[in-house]
Amino acid sequence: MLNKIKPDSSDLNYIFLFPKLLAGPIVKYHDIELQLSHPTHCYEDIREGLIRFLTGLGKKVLLADLMSPTADKVFSLPASALDPASAWLGLACFSLQIYFDFSGYSDMAIGMGRILGFRLLENFRTPYLATSFTDFWKRWHISLSSWIREYLYIPLGGNRVSPARVYLNLCICFLLSGLWHGASWNFVIWGCFHGLILVADRAFWLQWQQRLPLLANIGITFFLVAISWVFFRCDTFSHALHFVAALFGAPASTANAVFLQRDTLVALVAGSTVVLLPLIQEKIHNPRVRIPKVAVLASLLVLLVLCSGRLTVSSFAPFLYFRF
Repeated sequence: MLNKIKPDSSDLNYIFLFPKLLAGPIVKYHDIELQLSHPTHCYEDIREGLIRFLTGLGKKVLLADLMSPTADKVFSLPASALDPASAWLGLACFSLQIYFDFSGYSDMAIGMGRILGFRLLENFRTPYLATSFTDFWKRWHISLSSWIREYLYIPLGGNRVSPARVYLNLCICFLLSGLWHGASWNFVIWGCFHGLILVADRAFWLQWQQRLPLLANIGITFFLVAISWVFFRCDTFSHALHFVAALFGAPASTANAVFLQRDTLVALVAGSTVVLLPLIQEKIHNPRVRIPKVAVLASLLVLLVLCSGRLTVSSFAPFLYFRF
């Protein structure tokens, strides 16, 4: 009888597996059960894992951490000192910071898992190129959205119930998603905002958007996602309201503009390029073009040197999502 409840080596490996952290990717046991019971390991795993780990390190150190000071400075300004230019600069920095910080962390966790012989599921898939909120949540924090779908949305009835109940289920799921990030009214508003936009997607927007060009749909979705980040980042609800007011033209009563620093500008341009790169590649993709392995190796060495140099001269910067 005791043997039936005694955990085997696969169970223990899953419990102690390094990349299996709540911040993501959230690894469910059944997703890697076969890998735990029948582990495999080869040189390709180490090579691909190192590439993925260095890519994530570059996102974190060279992009997210460079945008963090400006974002922090803007979001710490009092309402009386927040002008529209500073507000939009801070929001742009934070929107890219949270993506590259969290995506970089996920890349590093997936890469470390691959080095150890585990092939974990993807957690991000170019979310800022989403054409709707429905599409966004298929691309952003995929492990969380799949967990919500499997353990909340489907048990509540999923798509098998009436449209009104489907809408209610979506709102409940994303209200709980907001609370999962923190016990604050701002996270509740953030979750409800996403839930309501997803309801609008199902009710009419997914049909209406077919009349718009691709770039317009991407732009509208990113704009709304960025606005929702205000509630995610601000400390209080009143702070978030003042910040949104500043975005849409509320003048500052005192002059305290945040000037764009060179490092921040470089990070913004580089980050925006990385975000748009898959869309650009899709337009000009030529399957005959192969990148030489030497070029890949040289790029990784340059990335390693840049990250090492940056880490040497900078102070400790924890992953942003560890706060939630």
